[in-house]
Amino acid sequence: MQSLLIVVKEDFLAKGIALALMDDFQSIHTTKNSYDAFKILERENIDVVITEIIFDTIESNVYLKKIINLSKRGSSVIVLNDASLSLPQFNKQINIIIQQKPISIKRIKKIIESVSERKI
Repeated sequence: MQSLLIVVKEDFLAKGIALALMDDFQSIHTTKNSYDAFKILERENIDVVITEIIFDTIESNVYLKKIINLSKRGSSVIVLNDASLSLPQFNKQINIIIQQKPISIKRIKKIIESVSERKI
């Protein structure tokens, strides 16, 4: 895989994910800010997004819809969710994986490995 975007508010979790996956990606981008995530997706070719969806500045469904719309076809979005989530229907072919928090870095690594296997 080429590139990863991590959108997680907790520094320790974001850094842990980045460290655990640094051998799996050529480039890793991290941000705590939903609007910075949009900017990164607009200018970079991101293969996998790992993101929380609860932010103080934007509604969860609006945020997720924009993340999916900005993601390239065939990419994966791993959603770290604190509550139940109903996904609207999207026409774009994106692999969406929902995981309940708390989640271990080991589990995230396994998800990335399974996503990688499907792309080969």
